[in-house]
This record gives sequence, structure tokens and C-alpha cells, in this order.
Amino acid sequence: MAAYAALVSLMNDLELIPNHPTHSFSFDNKQITTLSQIVHSLIDFMETFDSHGYTADSAEILETRIASAAHAAHHVIESHVVDQLLAGNPSSDFSLDLQKSIEDLHFVAEIGAMQFNKFRIGFNFNAYSPPTSSEFQTSGKNAVVGFDGAVVRLMEMLTGEASSQRVVPVVGMGGMGKTTLAGNVYNHLLIQHHFDIRCWATISQEYSVDNVLTQLLSVNRKTDGDVGRLGEELHKLLWGRRYLIVLDDMWSLEAWDETHMFFPDNGNGSCVVVTTRLANLAAHLSSSPLQMNFLDEEKSWELFRGQTFGEEDCPVALEEIGRKIVKRCRGLPLSIVVIGGHLRRSSRAIEYWEKVAGFINPISSIGEDEQCLNIISLSYYHLPACLKPCFLYMGIFQEDERIDASKLITYWVSEGFIKPNRSSSLEKVAEDYLKDLIDRNLILVVERGWNGKAQFCVIHVIVRELCLKVAKKEEFLCVLDTTQGVGRERRIVIPEGKSLDALESPPLLLRSLILRPRLLRQLEFDRSSLFSRLLRVSAYATHIFLGGGRCFPAAHFQQVNLRCLLFYITCCYPGPYLIPSSISRLWNLQTLIIHHDGVCVTAPYEIWEMTQLRHLELVGVCLADPVLKQRECIVLENLQRLVGVKNLRLTKEVCKIMPNIKELAVDYHYPKTSSKYCLHNLALFSKLQSLKLSFGSEPEWRYVVLSLSFPSSLEELCLQNCHLDWEELNTRIESLSNLGYLELHSIKGSKWELCDQEFFSLKVLMMSDCDELVYWNANSSHFPILEALHICGSSKLSQVPSDIGEIPTLRVIQLESCSVSAAISTVRLVVEQESLGNQDLQPCFSFDTLEESDEFQKMLKEEGLLPRNRLRLLQLSFKITSLTFTIFNCIFRLV
Repeated sequence: MAAYAALVSLMNDLELIPNHPTHSFSFDNKQITTLSQIVHSLIDFMETFDSHGYTADSAEILETRIASAAHAAHHVIESHVVDQLLAGNPSSDFSLDLQKSIEDLHFVAEIGAMQFNKFRIGFNFNAYSPPTSSEFQTSGKNAVVGFDGAVVRLMEMLTGEASSQRVVPVVGMGGMGKTTLAGNVYNHLLIQHHFDIRCWATISQEYSVDNVLTQLLSVNRKTDGDVGRLGEELHKLLWGRRYLIVLDDMWSLEAWDETHMFFPDNGNGSCVVVTTRLANLAAHLSSSPLQMNFLDEEKSWELFRGQTFGEEDCPVALEEIGRKIVKRCRGLPLSIVVIGGHLRRSSRAIEYWEKVAGFINPISSIGEDEQCLNIISLSYYHLPACLKPCFLYMGIFQEDERIDASKLITYWVSEGFIKPNRSSSLEKVAEDYLKDLIDRNLILVVERGWNGKAQFCVIHVIVRELCLKVAKKEEFLCVLDTTQGVGRERRIVIPEGKSLDALESPPLLLRSLILRPRLLRQLEFDRSSLFSRLLRVSAYATHIFLGGGRCFPAAHFQQVNLRCLLFYITCCYPGPYLIPSSISRLWNLQTLIIHHDGVCVTAPYEIWEMTQLRHLELVGVCLADPVLKQRECIVLENLQRLVGVKNLRLTKEVCKIMPNIKELAVDYHYPKTSSKYCLHNLALFSKLQSLKLSFGSEPEWRYVVLSLSFPSSLEELCLQNCHLDWEELNTRIESLSNLGYLELHSIKGSKWELCDQEFFSLKVLMMSDCDELVYWNANSSHFPILEALHICGSSKLSQVPSDIGEIPTLRVIQLESCSVSAAISTVRLVVEQESLGNQDLQPCFSFDTLEESDEFQKMLKEEGLLPRNRLRLLQLSFKITSLTFTIFNCIFRLV
């Protein structure tokens, strides 16, 4: 909803204006007060808008008027602020322009009051044409409801006797559940045991072979686009092994022809599953594809009931109307899941459910895709006003893109969508919004962190289609492509394959520019900085090439209205490169993210004077010390995250500047000057939740680490090269009662003895490169709720403590580059747990050499262990299973 977003953004800016650290703006206080009162009243009105009873036409006209008036007022305010900051000479017409804006907003507010309760609400869902594109994976306990028969058939096709490679197409329309089916079979324990290696790649309509091969190889790195080299690497990985490959959402024979040549026919029953909407493609790949059918009435009801009521029973009074709603979904799983998610969060009054049933078109001639889009439209139009702009913003992401939840929240806050809450931070409110959209099945979680929070998510392509259509109609957002031009949208996304030349005349009201080209040359970067002096969000998702001078051109930091600045840098020379002090002119900047390709970059001390900063991600950047220009230093009350910086000095002054910091990650070098880093002051951060410290290889760092005192608020801790032994480590962390995630690298000593230590909150424990460790005693009393254990590079560790298996919550034990004896001890404890009824514990192993792998399998056979447990052998670079991905991504997020 563009109107609500415009109002909240304007309200946020009105509250920020008095807080400029050095400048006093020439505003008429009476005008600002009047404007604020009108804006607040309109926000209250919009938050109860759905209950006002408007027809579709009158609602649309009123929203358009409110949005237009709010944008106009915002433009006047922003222009005045920018004029004063850049030129010092505000327009002489400013007061008149602002008064006109106030009168316009007051007029539309009166219209809303006059029309209150005069009309009934109505929606025209057939206004949206059927979308096309790929599949998604439904989530939750009911994901396989209705698919149980298809699961059995597909597993039989994959595990049946075969002497050659088998290709199994799964074909069906969008929303039918092809990806859900393939995903559930892919992760089934029988399939995990049957195949040595499993790989997954999503193809989609717009694909590149190197990206597909990269997904299959499960490498988390940028590639040079050398398809031949990647294909050879994949062929070697698969050679001689029984493998399962899933190619999800294939749209052309070309995609198959360009990828399957790298899949060796090992003559051992390896399989390739292809999900597609195209029947002719499926028929080309196999004479007997697996056809996905619509759910019958009972299976549809079972799926709906689970999505709507969870573990509860459906109230008797709602069953009749509920079955009518389900019948009108006509057996399409996506429709059932979305409408169930909507009703789970809505009123359970019979009258409301009857109203919903009336909105779902029962005419059988309507296409299934269009029917699905109609139901999603219903869910959108019944969203609370605060969620609508957040939902529409999902259109900025590409088809099938894994969306980083924390980055999404940052964008929402920067755009001004989030209404402040006295009891919660903007990020916490935005996190609740995301959870609400997830609960409604409009956003789907594909990966969660150790704490259960959404870490990566996606949206179905049909849902994205709705986002783009409504966003374009409301002039909220435009993704520039060949089918539509730019109008008055305030947010523009330039996708892959497009350049800045596509924007010949950017809209006057442009506030967000998001570029996705792989390489943005200097000339284009210069152009981007001139697009709009009122730009709020400037996100360059890939590399910017800087050449020539050693200083960032100051013109890049003239857009004083920016809230979010994000770019990646590739440089010609090793540096040092200097970020100019003029960056402090970006007085409203909340998020600054700078990544580079390894050169030396230094940020100025003026960053410490930017009071609105909330997130600083300066990977490999040296941050200058603050300069105290006055008795009391400026306090960055909003700063919550500071990661990636090098050699940060934690003086008492610095600690006072950022008292509310929640996440901190620093790399330290140069031990000879370590005393100036003042790391003993870490305990002053009383709200710190996540801490990652990395030290150089010099042994002198040990004395620095011994002086550390961690704040008790810590929930995540990562120590790299801390040079402590196990006993010293115990004394450092034993008091951290809130610790849920612990990552340890290169701890010294051969014995980790846990005596009275009890980590009541720890869920994930990771140890890597502890190559001196031989013995470790641990049991369920030390880690009572541990869920995942990962040990890497401890080749001398003879065995994993058998009592670890008694932890009731433990689900994964992963060993990489460890001894064969440690792996065998893990298998024994898993088998013992299976005999006690614990079927949930899964071991996962990888070895450095084939000889170790062969020895491991030989010992399993000698002890009679292989047939009775669930194992799969992985190469060191091959990381699978959803929880394993979660563990690794926890590392990457902290780095």
C-alpha cells in the first residue's frame, strides 16, 4: 500500500529533522506540528482502513490521493533539507509550498472522514493476468499432505534396480507441489542412505550454465564463468559414485542439453530428477514421467485444516463453510496453502469465512494459475496496512532468489516502512512483520539459524507476479525490463542484462535505486550518483570497478538524503584507498555496507559523528579513532551492528559512543601494538549478543585474549586463533549462561576436561582446527539442549564421547577431516541411540582421502554397523542437509 508507506516514511523524517548533529533547519514549528498531527491521524485511519467499508473504486481513489499528497509534502520537506545542507540557501517559496502540502493532506483527510462507512468493500481479482514461472517449496508440518502416494512412487522409481542412469521428470502446473515433492524425497532417510551423493540446482527461465554447475557443486564462491572447468570438476565429483541430482524448475531443452553432458553414466543406478511445467519437455526426457495431479476433496481438506488450525481440530461451526472454501480451490495445493495461511491469521467468525468464500471465483472455466493469483490477491488485500508495503517490496528480488532475511529487514527500515514502537527497535518490529508474512505463507523460509529465526527465504513466482503488478499500478516499484517503461515509481530495480542507460530520465521522485549488473564500471557509478539528490536507498548488488585515484570520488557522497548505501568494490591498485570525510554529510545514513577485493581501505573518523547509523559492515576496512571535539562525545544510540572492521580500538570513548551495540566482529593484526586495542573493555557492551574475534598467528595474542572479559549478554561467540588452551577457555566462557552458539578455532592442548561447566543454553557447538585435541569428556549435563555438533580438523581425537548421544535434543553430529576411529565411535553411539528408540540423530562424515573413506567403510562392515544406520560419505567441499547448511551459514554470517 503506497499511501501507508508514504505516510510512515514522512512521519519518520519529521521526527528526525530536529536531530541533525550540526545543522539547525529553518522550519516554521507551527507548520511542522500541524503537518505531523495530520500525518499521524491519516496513519491511524489507514491502519483501520479495511474496516471502513469502501468499494474498490472509492478505496483506490482515496489511497491514490493520500499517497500523492504525502509524496508531495515529503518532497517539499526533503528538498528544503537538501538545499540547506548543500547550498545553504533554501527556496524562498518553501513556506508557501509546505502550506499547500499541509492543506492538500488536510483535504484528503476530510474526504476520508466524510465517506466513512458509506460504502462496502469489494475487490476485482480478475484484474491480474496469469503469471508464468517457477515452483516453490511449501513449508511446515503439512508440506507432504496429499503427496504421500507420489512420494512412494517417486522413491520406487529412484531406488529400483537399474544398470544405467535414470531420468525421472516430475511434471505439473505452477503451484502443484513439484518442488515440495522432490524436496521431501531428496531429504528422505532412505534416499540419503541409497545414494552416495545428492546435488540440487534450481534452473528457472533465466539461467546460466555456470550458475547451475556452481549450485550442483555446492560451492559458496563467485566463479569466473569457466563452464568447462566447472563441468570437469562436477564430473570428477560424480565419477564412480551413485548420485542423485535434482534439476528444479526446468523450462527448456537447451538447459538440459547444456548441463546433462557433465553427469557420468556410472552404470550403478544414478538418477536425475527434473521438475518442469512443460509436458513436452518431460516427454522428451522420459516415456513415463511422474504427473502431479490435483488433490482430491479429502486430501485438500486435510491440507487446509493443517494450514489453518495446526494441531487443533476445526470447529464444527466452521467445517461446512471451510469445505466450501477448499472446494473452490479446486485441488491446487498452493491455493489451499495460501488461503489457509490467511485464515489462520484472520477472524474465525462464520460471517467472515462466508465473505472469503464469496471472493473465491467458483467458475470452472477460469485458469488454475489465474485462480491461484486471485486467492493470493485476497490474502494481499486483507493484509494489515503496515504489512502491505513490506510485501510489495519483495518484488525487488529476482525469481527463485534466496533472500537474506537480515538484509530484507534493513531495506524495510531504510525505506521508512516501519512505524516506530517505544518498546521495540525498528528491526524488532520489522522482524515481527516478516514473521507475520511467513505465517501467512506469503513468504517461505528455506533456512533458519540456530535460534530458529528465518535466515533465508523465498517467494513463489506467482506471488512475486502479484507484487510487481500491484506495485506498478500503485507507482510503488518498477523492475525495469523489456515489457514496461518507467513512470512515476519511487523505487527502480535494474536487473541483470540491463545498464544505467535504460534510465534515460529518472523519475523526479526516485528514492531507491537497486542495480544488479555483475560489474558496474566507474563511468556508470559516477552517473548513478547524479540520478537523484533525494535518493534514500542506493544498493549495488555486485562489484563497482574503481580505477585511477586512491580516494573515493567525493561526488559519491553528495546524496545527503541516503539511508542505505551498499556497494562492492574492485580496485586497480593495492591502495590504500580513502573514504572521504564528506561521507559525514550523509547525516541520515542508517546502513553502510562496503566490501572490497582485498585492498587496503580506510574510513575517516567522521563516521563516528553520524548519529543515525544502525548497521556498519566494513569488511576489511580500518576505522579511524573518533576525535573528541567537545567534552561529551556524540553517542550513536542507534548503532546495533559493526562487523568486518580491522584493528578496532575499544577505548572507553568508543564504548561510550556505541552503548547499544548488539553484533560486533573484528579482525586483529599487529600484536606489538595490541595494548592500544583495549580489548579488556569488551565487558562494557552490556547489550552485546553476537561477538566474533579473529587474531593473527603470533603467539603474543594469547596474553591479550587472557585479559578479555566477555559480557554476560552474549548469545553467539566465535573465537579464531585465540591461542588459549582448553582450561583457559573454560574460565573465559563458563559464566556465559545465555550462550546458544559457540564456534572455536585452533584451541591448544590435548585434553578438554569439562568438570562443573554447564552450558544450559548452547544449541550449536563448532570446533575446527583443534589439531592437538586427543581426549574430550562431555555428557548431557554439560550441554543439555545441544542440537548440532560439528568437529573439523581434529585428526588426533580418538573418539566422540559416547554420553553425547544421550542429549535428547541432539540431531546432527558432523565430522570433517577427523580420524576414522572418531567416526566409528560416532556410529556406535548413533546405533546405541537407535536401539533406545532415538531415530532422529543423524551422523555426517567427510574425509580428506579416499583411503580413509575406504577404511571407514571396511570397519563398518567388520563391526556389522553399515546396514543398521543412516550414513552418507561426503567430500570435504560437499555440504548438504538443511541443518548442516544452517550451521555453515552461521559461520558466514558472523564473519
